[in-house]
Amino acid sequence: MTLQEIREHFQWLVDDDTLDEDREVTLANVAYDALNAERSWRYLDSSDTSDTVLSSTLSYAVPADFLQSVKVVLFDGSKTYVTFSPVPYRERLNFKDAGRFYYVDQKNSNLVFLSEDTLSAYVGWTIIHEYQYQPEQLADGADEPVFNRAFHPILAYQMAKHYFFNDQGEKSRAWNAEFQAELTSLRAKIIAWDSAMDFSTNPSLNSVGAFDSVL
Repeated sequence: MTLQEIREHFQWLVDDDTLDEDREVTLANVAYDALNAERSWRYLDSSDTSDTVLSSTLSYAVPADFLQSVKVVLFDGSKTYVTFSPVPYRERLNFKDAGRFYYVDQKNSNLVFLSEDTLSAYVGWTIIHEYQYQPEQLADGADEPVFNRAFHPILAYQMAKHYFFNDQGEKSRAWNAEFQAELTSLRAKIIAWDSAMDFSTNPSLNSVGAFDSVL
C-alpha cells in the first residue's frame, strides 16, 4: 500500500475524511517509526562495505541511516572472514585492548575498534558492518513502508487508534475490540513473517546481502 492508500484506509476506519492531510501524514509516520523501533526486525537488516581497515585508525563512520549495530566482519578480499563483536558503550573500558571487539559511539556516529594491535593485522581488509537501518519517513503519496505490503494496514489501524485517543469531537465510531483484535493479529503476522527471514533457518529469505551466505 502507498502512503495515499494507507491514509484512505485510515479514513475508512475512522469514518472521517476531514482531517488535515499533514496531520494524517504525521500520524502515519508516528505509527511507522514506532513499529520499526518495536523490535530488532530482520526486514531492517543491512550492511555497509564502504570502508577498509587503515593503519593506526580505530574509528570509522557508521552509515547515515544507521539505527543499531549487529556485528562487524573483516574480509580479506578472497575467502577469509573474521568476526568482531559489539560491546555496550558503557562497558568499552572493560574491553580495552581486548581482541575482536568494537563499540558504537552514537554521539559521533562512529564504530570504534578496541584493540589497535589486533586491528593492525587486518590493514587493507574490507570492513563489512552489519547493522539495522532506520527507514526514511513516508512523505510522498506514492511512498510505501519497507516491510511486506501484506502488513501495511497495520499503520492505518495504529493511526486510527491514535485518532480515537485524541479526538475530542463527536465520534460516529469508537476504537473497539474488533479493531484491537485486527491490530493484534496483524502484529502477530508481521512478527512471524519477519522471524522467517532468519537465514540461519531459511537461507533463501536472507535480507542482508551476499556476504552473509559465507559466514
